[in-house]
Amino acid sequence: MMALGQESRTTTTVLSPSLGKQTSLSCDVKEAPGKVLNSKSKQHVFTHGLHRLQHFSCDSPVRYMMYSESTAAFISLHSDNTVWLYKADGNKQTSLLHSTHFSFMGLTATKVSGCLVGWGPGPVFTFLDSHLRPLDAANDALDIRVCQAAEDSTELVTAGVGNVCVWSVRLMRCKVKITEGLQHSTFTQMALATSRSDRPHRAFFVSGQVVTVVDLDVGKVLEHKTDLCSGDITAIVYCSHLDYLIIASQELSIKVWAPNWELYMTFVGHNGVVNSLFYCSELNMLLSASVDHTIRWWDVEKGVVVECVHTKQKTPPLCIGGTRKGDTFFSFSHQGVDFWTIRSLYTLHCKLGGDKKVPLRQILVSPFPAPFPTRVLCVSGDSDIALVAAETGAVLTSFKAEQKILCADYCLHKEILLALTEAGTVLQANTLTNPITLMQEWRGRGQGPWQQRDCVTENAAENLPIPGLACCLALYSYIAETQGALEEWRSLQERRGCRHRNKAALDDNKNK
Repeated sequence: MMALGQESRTTTTVLSPSLGKQTSLSCDVKEAPGKVLNSKSKQHVFTHGLHRLQHFSCDSPVRYMMYSESTAAFISLHSDNTVWLYKADGNKQTSLLHSTHFSFMGLTATKVSGCLVGWGPGPVFTFLDSHLRPLDAANDALDIRVCQAAEDSTELVTAGVGNVCVWSVRLMRCKVKITEGLQHSTFTQMALATSRSDRPHRAFFVSGQVVTVVDLDVGKVLEHKTDLCSGDITAIVYCSHLDYLIIASQELSIKVWAPNWELYMTFVGHNGVVNSLFYCSELNMLLSASVDHTIRWWDVEKGVVVECVHTKQKTPPLCIGGTRKGDTFFSFSHQGVDFWTIRSLYTLHCKLGGDKKVPLRQILVSPFPAPFPTRVLCVSGDSDIALVAAETGAVLTSFKAEQKILCADYCLHKEILLALTEAGTVLQANTLTNPITLMQEWRGRGQGPWQQRDCVTENAAENLPIPGLACCLALYSYIAETQGALEEWRSLQERRGCRHRNKAALDDNKNK
């Protein structure tokens, strides 16, 4: 990635897009040096983002690669007809097969347990078991160049020279065969939209710089889009989360199209043609692999580039893919196969303040050990206080003051919150309710001339400066008998109401 302590930056501009407007987005990519953990004489660098797990050199170039959920393995097909299996964590398992008869152009996983389909080149459509042994073959197949499984059915969709077909895998029968209007098309890329009840089940097929839209339900061509880009399309993928079609072309850009063919966004950043796109719906992330030897991670919804990773291989990545969950990704080049994962140094535990993005100014963790639960008191913005369960990150209750809060503290076993405002007022509140209930306000405590009750002599009072507004607050909590305090706390939880204390006790000098 980079030398320790260095940064790699590509200066760019980010413009937020609005639906229906053509927006150019340049990426601002900064690769952080990472965090260094010293262990004896060695340095270990941990960074947040896309990381290479393994690299496997290949004697024979990879011609196709996919992930099979039923076998929990990645499968690569090579030019010498070898087939390699890799575990889901990216470790190599074994060479499964070497046969001059195993010359499929690609493999597609099916929803039939453990079974796959081997297809192409030409009119080849073969049903395979988990060991890639042929079980059945279609007799009426047409030319096949691409194949993809439908998300919400057991059907497969294929396309090739002048045809689009919908297959019933269990019957090994072509249900829908479309050739009319496709005689001059050789399809090399495809993307399937999610099936919806309010519109036809659409599929998008690429031939050169033309995208042909097909209604798979009735088997007819809906339209040919010829104005989406000025160069040949090199990759296409469907974004199910936003219902957008994403296209990469020889223009070196990635364009995001809305359902009405309005250009929603254009990603610019690659210095070479994008060879492959992969969209992970679980993580709502888009990955692109380019001849500039980089893999980029895009957030389509926010319109930003998250990360740019240099593959550090002599040949560029030709294809990128991964699991549905997004825990492991693969890329392959003429040199071999690489596996990637997203390493997270941190995850969002709790979101405060909604989408306002207010600053967090104070965090206090309750000091009591188990069996008391761990609570976290958070002061954010000017006047917001939240009480959070440390184990789950759930916001248990919250409070919004009328004045700016300087600091706050929390007594767990009494379920009492104390907060100091900018005006010097101490607020006492009950945390058993949601929102937190204000119980008492102590105004001007400790302010003004010294009083005799403050244990200050008359001479000392004359020489000491007059106390001003309080600027900090500290709560002293001590449990003399743990079991008794725990039972009292549990009884408070059962009542779940406002439990007012004796006001006289609050006004006592020792509790000031």
